[in-house]
Amino acid sequence: MSSIADGFRAFRYSPHCETPANQTNTQHQTLDTNEISVTIGGSHHTNGNGEIEAVGAVWYDQNETRNLAFNIPGNLASPTAGELAAILKAMRTAPKHITLKLSIKSLDIIKLLTKHAPRLERLGWIQTPGAKLSQAVLAELRE
Repeated sequence: MSSIADGFRAFRYSPHCETPANQTNTQHQTLDTNEISVTIGGSHHTNGNGEIEAVGAVWYDQNETRNLAFNIPGNLASPTAGELAAILKAMRTAPKHITLKLSIKSLDIIKLLTKHAPRLERLGWIQTPGAKLSQAVLAELRE
């Protein structure tokens, strides 16, 4: 892989789908496979005091004990904090020799970690919401 951006793929869903939705049983992932698929989630809102509150979620599979939802500490809360923290938690809990396939809803997060990261690093992450979490995720990706 020549750059971090090579490891990301963005998928755009068509607004029109002719196939009816259905749910099928999936085989639970185990740690002895070569790839782990994880869905990343995050949300934020502004509370009554004008402060941002953020949450993150890491979802592996139905009834999977590794599934996790968590609050982001106030000093790290930002519009991107939930997803960034969830990415970081997934990366830190996965064995290093396993391919981690992340499903990330936010194209902004993908751009932040790929396209915009070199410029933000040159500028010292000045006035970048979620700078500490972004830096931690990038450091983990580079290990």
